[in-house]
Amino acid sequence: TGQGSIAKHSLMLDGVLHHYENRIFPLDEKYLLCMCRDVSEKVKAEVLNASQRNEIIRLNSLMHAILNNVPVYLFVKDTDDNFRYLYWNRAFAEQTGIAVEVAVGKTDIEIFPNSEEARRFRAGDFAVMQTGRMEYLEEYTTLSGDIRMVTMIKTLVPSGNEHPYIIGVGWDVTDIKKVEKELIKARIKAEEADKLKSSFLANMSHEIRTPLSAISGFSALLTDKGLDMDTRQQCGEVIQQNSDLLLKLINDVIDLSNLGLGKMKFKFGYYDAITICHNVIETVNKVKQTQAEVLFRTSLDFLELYTDDSRLQQLLINLLINSTKFTSSGSITLEVSR
Repeated sequence: TGQGSIAKHSLMLDGVLHHYENRIFPLDEKYLLCMCRDVSEKVKAEVLNASQRNEIIRLNSLMHAILNNVPVYLFVKDTDDNFRYLYWNRAFAEQTGIAVEVAVGKTDIEIFPNSEEARRFRAGDFAVMQTGRMEYLEEYTTLSGDIRMVTMIKTLVPSGNEHPYIIGVGWDVTDIKKVEKELIKARIKAEEADKLKSSFLANMSHEIRTPLSAISGFSALLTDKGLDMDTRQQCGEVIQQNSDLLLKLINDVIDLSNLGLGKMKFKFGYYDAITICHNVIETVNKVKQTQAEVLFRTSLDFLELYTDDSRLQQLLINLLINSTKFTSSGSITLEVSR
């Protein structure tokens, strides 16, 4: 062809493989110029460089896979380019709803839906430039509108003679914070229930004392041999009514679980309110510890109510007993009218 050519061959000399490069050029129709040089070191360097390049590619691929699969937010910001994102891992993309290709090369204001939050993120970046490291709890709004809570660590990382970078690592603690709030609510509810039960028991000691005093007092009257039959019958009725009331109170103490749930059992029926009031006045006058007179006033002979008679009687007794505590003389009147 009249053209020069290059050829390569390898030769084993003394057990060592050598690589040669041959260049052949035609001088004229009769003679050729052949130059040969040993390129063994060059080939070795090329093989080594190729191996190093493959190892770098492998390590970069491994690092990328690790960073993309760690269950934490991870990002890198360029402090010399308006804090634009250089790296944004998969966990951050999945939680925020902002894809990697959308975030990289953009600023917080350009990608986050809440501009106020984006400005707060930027202020945090400036603070990291001053302090070198920050750790804090942060809230942000995702593209779908959800509010997430993150424990964030931002660190200023030097890069040789170049400007530093900000590396951010964040843990989503939204579910943990929700559980904490539920636990706090449960604790407060338990404390309130405990206070309610304590208050109930404190009041119950007073409420139990009232019917017991009535039973004791009217039972003592029955021992009087000079008592006529009508009075004995009235004393017996008062004792029976207060025995029923005491049984109700004891049932309430036993049934504290219902109280803790904010429930109370009632036994409703039709009862005469006038009779109930008379019984209440008799009981209170017997157990009161004051000179004040407890009176009952009504123009009605009968008033039917749909109620729990024991509960109503208990309520009226408590009201009147409390009134006697603050009335040392004079009178306290319970009045019923239609």
